[in-house]
Amino acid sequence: MDSTKNPRGTFVGAKVDLEECTRRFKLLAQSGEEVKGVFGGAVIEGDGHAHCGTGKHFLIVTNERAIFSAGEPPTEENTDFWVYADITGAEAKKGLITGDVILTVKAAKKQFGFMQKTEADTAVALIREQIKA
Repeated sequence: MDSTKNPRGTFVGAKVDLEECTRRFKLLAQSGEEVKGVFGGAVIEGDGHAHCGTGKHFLIVTNERAIFSAGEPPTEENTDFWVYADITGAEAKKGLITGDVILTVKAAKKQFGFMQKTEADTAVALIREQIKA
């Protein structure tokens, strides 16, 4: 499969090192410290998630707020590690985020399964407002 294509969306940003980000997010969770990385071209999908790489998720709520899930998508056998973070130093356009991003960790939690539907619906609504603006 082309590294910049996904059957559920298109994304760019081959420089993303999600394994390193996962490790650092787990270490810095709830610390309020900044974590800088490249998170390129996440595309919002109909279910409220965005793919930033095969089996990885990065959900953009607005250009200043994000929910980042590090690691593999949750299944019945595992849980996902979600990090709520502010985004600075990023450009957002039509649901895409490009360039170097600084994520300031605000909170983290273990969550079984994907986002609750109400969370996803709220996120999608905010994204649509941003795209219209």
